[in-house]
Amino acid sequence: MMIDAISQNSQKLLGAGAILVSMLTIFHQSQGPIEPRADTTALDPKLLLQSPIPRAVKMGWPIKMEIAVYAIFAAGILAWWTSGPTKLDKSVDFAERLVPVLAFFILIMVVSARAIQEMRNRWLLQCGNCVQGRVVDRIRVGGGKLSRTMIVYKFAVGPGKPMTVKVAGYSGSCSVNSPVLVFYDPDRLERNVTFCSTGWRVCDEDGRLIEP
Repeated sequence: MMIDAISQNSQKLLGAGAILVSMLTIFHQSQGPIEPRADTTALDPKLLLQSPIPRAVKMGWPIKMEIAVYAIFAAGILAWWTSGPTKLDKSVDFAERLVPVLAFFILIMVVSARAIQEMRNRWLLQCGNCVQGRVVDRIRVGGGKLSRTMIVYKFAVGPGKPMTVKVAGYSGSCSVNSPVLVFYDPDRLERNVTFCSTGWRVCDEDGRLIEP
């Protein structure tokens, strides 16, 4: 009986963990520079939006949606935990008590990873160098509900110094050959972000959203 209960609860935990971890891939993570694709069109390395610094950044709907999804997961886990036995009972398996706790810690790890990534993106949008880049490809990865769109974009960090980066983007964002604003850390070029891959948005001095 004990072994069967542990097995059943482990399967539940693995299922919940798979859903939470898959959210990291659904909501995009930068994979750093890749080999540049051949392109005959030159990219302009001229810096844009150099003032004011830090730039005004506001939260867009993708981040708000993520927060709502995480809140729903947290509420579900809390309801799962409180619906169980509240007192120590020898008839209740240890595994049955442990699974909601482990699911909660998995949620905390996923949320922490996303929060760290988005805080880095926010800093890049506020203080990073900004140039105009271009989307050169869109790649569909995976299948079914876990499929996601990878955005490949190029930008120049100096004359004759183009970089090509692949990131997980939001569905329907940034069509091929469309211009994009790329914000990057000049000291660590692998740290870069575009509006295709983050839920933050940059505003001008009048509060209007800036588009590429």
